[in-house]
Amino acid sequence: GADEGAADPRAGGGGGWEEVASICDHVGSVRSLCLAPGVGFLSTSNDGTARLRALSGVTLAVISHPYSGTAENFVYQGCLLDKADVGSDQALLRFATVSEDSTASVWEPMADGGAKSLELLDHPDCVWCACGLPGGDLATGCNDGVVRIFTRNPARAASAGALAAYAEVVAAAKAKRRGGPSAEEIAKLPLWDARLATRGRGEGDVKVFNKGGVAIAAQWASASGDWVEVGEVTGSRDSGLIDGVSYDHVLPIEFEQPGQGLVKLQIGHNDGENPYTTAHKFIEKHGLDQDFLERIAEYIRKNAGGSAPTLGEDNSAQAPPASASASASASASASASGAPKASSSSVAPAVAYVKFEKPLKGSAEKAAAKIQETSEAFKADPAACSLALSPSESQGLAELVATLGQTSRWHASELGPPCLAAALKVAQTWPAAEAFPGLDLLRLAFLHPAGSATLAGGAGSVFEAGGALALNLSRVGGTVETPQGTARVPMALELLALRCAANAFCHPAARAQVASTPARNALLTRAAAKALEPGSGAAKQVRVAAAALLLNLSLAAGDPHLPTGSVAPAPGVYGACACGLEALVAGEAKEAEAKGAEAGAEEGAAGCLLAAKAALEATGDVMTARGSPLPAACTALKTSGLCPPGPAADALNALGPMLGC
Repeated sequence: GADEGAADPRAGGGGGWEEVASICDHVGSVRSLCLAPGVGFLSTSNDGTARLRALSGVTLAVISHPYSGTAENFVYQGCLLDKADVGSDQALLRFATVSEDSTASVWEPMADGGAKSLELLDHPDCVWCACGLPGGDLATGCNDGVVRIFTRNPARAASAGALAAYAEVVAAAKAKRRGGPSAEEIAKLPLWDARLATRGRGEGDVKVFNKGGVAIAAQWASASGDWVEVGEVTGSRDSGLIDGVSYDHVLPIEFEQPGQGLVKLQIGHNDGENPYTTAHKFIEKHGLDQDFLERIAEYIRKNAGGSAPTLGEDNSAQAPPASASASASASASASASGAPKASSSSVAPAVAYVKFEKPLKGSAEKAAAKIQETSEAFKADPAACSLALSPSESQGLAELVATLGQTSRWHASELGPPCLAAALKVAQTWPAAEAFPGLDLLRLAFLHPAGSATLAGGAGSVFEAGGALALNLSRVGGTVETPQGTARVPMALELLALRCAANAFCHPAARAQVASTPARNALLTRAAAKALEPGSGAAKQVRVAAAALLLNLSLAAGDPHLPTGSVAPAPGVYGACACGLEALVAGEAKEAEAKGAEAGAEEGAAGCLLAAKAALEATGDVMTARGSPLPAACTALKTSGLCPPGPAADALNALGPMLGC
């Protein structure tokens, strides 16, 4: 079931059932159980594995279904294969497993507790079910509506022509899943050899070029004045039909329905549409709870690609081309330049918060590997052995990584305290130089609905003084002692602490706790100000994260969906925003510093202008704003002519009358 365990109920007295064992070794929902006469049974799971067990539940072999990376590796079903035609291998068991990843795999369990893959059978689409047939044949049910029978007996095999035609169908389906820009789209891109004719808008700007008929993404390097190749642009073309209607994206979605178990549905979405509108229509069509709206919309946004729209507005004109959408993943920093606006829609939330979710794929695995490596070093040091992870913390860390990796199941998965214990321990008790991998995991956990709720538990102790997040926010702009002497706090820690705090505003439970007291609010604004102030030396990404934090804090102050008093008054937000504007003016006015310590000041200032405007609109506290350094900073920025164009300039113009400057 969805509780990630397999139960062994047996008939009890009086015709009822008695639970005699409960097994919880899968880290994803259990999808199927299959009897293995004379041995036990086979269980399959969303964690990408199948487990052969004795009837007592003891695991005899673990089967890891191969993963091609084209879809979630959910193992939907397993089945026992008849051994009538396996010749000298009569004594061996054989199983087949089928997956969301468009494959079926045939296995032999090994004596060492593993399993050997005999063959991987490609399909044109997701494979939902499998059944062993007499003579050792295998029948599979595919999402394309076709049941196919596979055999190891040459006498029963299909003709060479039929096999060749099937291979072409599978190859075409693989090419469609790989996606990427079409030949026509690539031909319209600027040529790589002529790239220097186009200059980047700033450090890290991403653009797609045509290099020998291949679309490649490149980033602008200001120091060299050239584009640096990042890699080939690929994507996932998941268009399809639902009830005869064509959609740019057809995504699988699952729900636990009382009395029905796990219900598998599909949701259709077109590029340029508002994900909240799509989610609302889906909920209405299937009679689902409106509480799913936020989760479904977020799932669509992550899996259909493109940038987040301004909620409540027509975004069709803003939809980026497929190539630009794909190449955007090369940038690891989020920008606060797109101002969230109030929505006139009765469906969409009134505000949209800035999130730091990239890079999503692989981040959790890398952070966990670094944590385990450092933990092993602590074990070998008698003075630091208490900082090492315990076995239960290591197990929880593995479960956290597995859950974070299955993004399409976030709406239905859980992240309880045991999963987060290791990340919290690392962020809260490890030295500043080693704490950042824990913060990176917490950054991702705040994006997970259940993870965010868990972190907000205990009245938000993670946000209290000494808590995992509060402790590291207090370190921003500070120093640490190293064997070489006093040094600035590591940039990675500052960056991830600020991003983590910004992500705490993603879901209502944590949003209601992160700034609920004056002390918490002051900590947020102080950390942002330390990163943004002139001469701070903070990196561009750190400034962007600080500005995003201020913007989220300001938006939360006016969020109608939060209980009254959830966000304490934040007079410090205006002073922190002023720091970002002052850094831009001070740094850009001195050419020697413009490309040094103040690099990234423009991005930080843009976010600060939006944050200040949002805070004033939310609180209406004009007197506090006018009594802060913000009016003078806005005046200096106007005079300098350095204000970034677009939403930032609009915000500066709107602030003038409010601040009397």
